[in-house]
Amino acid sequence: MKQPSKRQIGEFVDRLTQVISHAAQIHFGSVPAEDLTDEYDKPTDATPRQLAVLGNGCAVCRGHCCSQGKGHAFISVDTILKYLNANPTARPRDVLQAYVSRIGSRTYADSCVYHSQNGCELPREMRSKVCNGYLCKGLYSVLSQLQENESSTAFVVATDQNHVLRAGVIDPAGHQLYDCAELSSDDQTTSNQAEA
Repeated sequence: MKQPSKRQIGEFVDRLTQVISHAAQIHFGSVPAEDLTDEYDKPTDATPRQLAVLGNGCAVCRGHCCSQGKGHAFISVDTILKYLNANPTARPRDVLQAYVSRIGSRTYADSCVYHSQNGCELPREMRSKVCNGYLCKGLYSVLSQLQENESSTAFVVATDQNHVLRAGVIDPAGHQLYDCAELSSDDQTTSNQAEA
C-alpha cells in the first residue's frame, strides 16, 4: 500500500477528463452516439446467488485484475454515459469530482487508483463493465461447478504461479478466508502432494 503519486493521479485525471468530455458530447447531443458494446456484462445464465459467490471468489484473489486497470481503471465513454444517465443533472465537472473524490489516500502499488485495502473504492454503479462483469478463467470454472452441482458454496484458492496465497470457502453471504502465505515449505510440499 502506498499514497498515489501526484504524477499518477495527474495522468489518471487527464485521461478521465478526456473520457468525460467525449461522453458529455454524446450525452448532451453535440456528437452522435458511438456503437458501445456490452462485452463484459454479467453472465446471463448465472443466478443472483451464483453471482454473489463469484463476487466473493473474486475477493479471495484481492485484485489481480485490478493491476491491469492502472492508469485508466477501465473507465470508458460507456461507463461515463451510464453515470450521466443515472445522474441527469450532473455536469462534466460534477462527474469528474465524483470520480476523483473516490481515489483512495492509500492504494496498492502498481495497480488501479481505486484499488484500496478494502477493495474497490468505486461503488458498483460507477465501475466499468470490465470491473463489474469480467470473469477470469478461475471464476468461469467456479461458475461451471456451481451450475453443474447446483451448489451455492465453493472453495477458491488464489495462487501466484506455484505459490498458494489465500484460500476461502465462499457462499453468497460471504466467505471464510484462510491466509496461506505463511505456510512452511514442509506444509507446501504436503499440500502439493495432497492436490496431486
